[in-house]
Amino acid sequence: MLNMTEIECCIKTDRSTVNDLSELELIPENDTTTFINGSWKFTAAVASPWPMHIFAEHYIRGEWLIQAYDRHYKDFCDAIKNPVEPWYYATKDLKQCPIPAETVWFFDMVPIKWPKSLLNAIPPHYMGRWRISYDGEYKEADGTIRKDCQRGYGDAFID
Repeated sequence: MLNMTEIECCIKTDRSTVNDLSELELIPENDTTTFINGSWKFTAAVASPWPMHIFAEHYIRGEWLIQAYDRHYKDFCDAIKNPVEPWYYATKDLKQCPIPAETVWFFDMVPIKWPKSLLNAIPPHYMGRWRISYDGEYKEADGTIRKDCQRGYGDAFID
């Protein structure tokens, strides 16, 4: 099970320049299901293409190392509509991309299901502290480029 405990901004400002995730929570139910609940608000417009880097890091011997997931997207607008992506079930109904400022995506206990076969195949050395991050670059309608980064921390363990 991956229990996400906190989400933070990971750029030099004290808050995200584009996203407000303060009302979004990940709620683990059991070994195979985590729910997304709450809202994701865009405080600025996001134009296409929407370049994004999403990666997972494992805390090993005092340092964060990228492991398990490391993807670069030329346009995340395409990725949120792609059925092979892990978040597709949560984003498949979000039709609006590019995204106008003040858009809010709502999630009402949307399940993210991890296949039991996948969880059984996770080696013991993958247990421990993890963080999942994204670095994005957003081009607003007026051409202004903004950078953003969010990071979620969690612990992987066998329940």
